[in-house]
Amino acid sequence: MAATLGRTGMMDAEKPVLPPLWHWLYGKSAPDRAALRVDGMPRESALLPPVDLPRRMWASSALQFHGDLYVGDKVCRVSEVADVALKQGRSGDLVFVETVHTLTSPRGAALTERHTMVFRGLEEKPAAESLQGGSSAPAARRDTEKRPLPEPEYSREIVADEILLFRYSALTFNSHRIHYDRSYATQTEGYPGLVVHGPLLATLLLDFVAHSFPDRRIRAFSFKAVNPVFDLHPFLLNTRLDTTEDKRFAAWVTDNGGKVCMSAEGRLE
Repeated sequence: MAATLGRTGMMDAEKPVLPPLWHWLYGKSAPDRAALRVDGMPRESALLPPVDLPRRMWASSALQFHGDLYVGDKVCRVSEVADVALKQGRSGDLVFVETVHTLTSPRGAALTERHTMVFRGLEEKPAAESLQGGSSAPAARRDTEKRPLPEPEYSREIVADEILLFRYSALTFNSHRIHYDRSYATQTEGYPGLVVHGPLLATLLLDFVAHSFPDRRIRAFSFKAVNPVFDLHPFLLNTRLDTTEDKRFAAWVTDNGGKVCMSAEGRLE
């Protein structure tokens, strides 16, 4: 992961601190090849309830960072399903599944994450549909696009090419074909290009926040995937401190047309 994101210098430390959100590399299940669907995703999950909708996307997460994790730590993760909700989208049913993950290191609680996954049908148009879904999603998306964006303190352009998407898929043992199989993504699922992973966008965004404010520890971070990002064009990472309280920050991802694709906020120490 350090090599993929250009952070190999962190490995010079005797016991490197795991950067925020890199915990997503660990504790992955490894289903047998015969247990995968045609899209590369597992047919069944030991945690998630069975949902008869083919498209699955990472919608949002809210994380609290209680203490550091170090490379080499033995960590316990406890996961539970907190809520399952059926909502009506513009083209059919949407099922939202919220899970809570708690990670504990030898020093005590390390982080808590509330994660929301959305399941939906293939008939919906992926390039235009908000991942937040629900009856209020179209109005919420229009309002986001009309509101003027704050002026970022820092911005960085990212090119998410096939190599980055493949390596992140491999690191997280994510065989979902929309991230690396262009013909499947475009011809079967109807996307215009390869889909940039929601967790990868969040990781890049929080990594950018950490390097924009290097003397501040990140204590909380929440994000929502508003619109999909594809590998066809560069996109921008943006962040700024709150104008009234510098312990809080805003961060967001915009595509090459200036549309918000991920919105986030957090708290610094």
